[in-house]
Amino acid sequence: MNTVGIVGVGLIGGSIGRALRETGVKVLGFDNNPERLLEAQSLGALDSTVPSVVDLAAMVDILVIAAPVGFIADIAIESLDAGAPVVTDVGSVKAPIIDAIESLRPDLAFKFVGGHPMAGSEREGLAGSDPGLFIGATWVLTPTPTTDVESFSVVRELVSKLGAQLLVVPPVEHDALVAMVSHLPQLAASTLMDVAVSSDDDQTNLLRLAAGGFRDMTRIASSHPDIWPDICLANR
Repeated sequence: MNTVGIVGVGLIGGSIGRALRETGVKVLGFDNNPERLLEAQSLGALDSTVPSVVDLAAMVDILVIAAPVGFIADIAIESLDAGAPVVTDVGSVKAPIIDAIESLRPDLAFKFVGGHPMAGSEREGLAGSDPGLFIGATWVLTPTPTTDVESFSVVRELVSKLGAQLLVVPPVEHDALVAMVSHLPQLAASTLMDVAVSSDDDQTNLLRLAAGGFRDMTRIASSHPDIWPDICLANR
């Protein structure tokens, strides 16, 4: 693995890029926000930028999609159509994405390996990226009976380079498990915070009374709200 492409350079995409570059891998990137691409280069997440997904797909050994869940299937299909040798993603929902790719491009779906790093941060976006984010973290891969052995091997090598611990789980089982350990806790934390904030116009006493238990339960409520509607709608 000499060259990796990343679509989407936020918290996860930026962390992947920074970690891979520390191992000597060349990292190219595309994002629909040109300013974010420049920031990614300045932070050391990318060696260089590429003007489109199509261009990126033709230049890499593996393409990693670190975009919101609602866009992953379309980007994967575009990448596969453009000749990407292997495609993976980091979305927190797997079965609907894989089903869409296998349904729309059954001739190319064998090159796609669904992935989900169980790592994150309360810090948002590229500024919160960390090359050590995945060290020791569980990284789930969700191959299907049609997944190519060589494609899986390439993604497994990527996971190893990032220092993560591999866990192989079927897509449907993955979605059921993360609904319990990730998605439901997020909804509970966000709901608790919303109820607390709306309970009183004057938050002074509320904040003074909020101790460690409240802070622990609501910490993840600070994660970026824009990503959660797609995740919840996809994992039903």
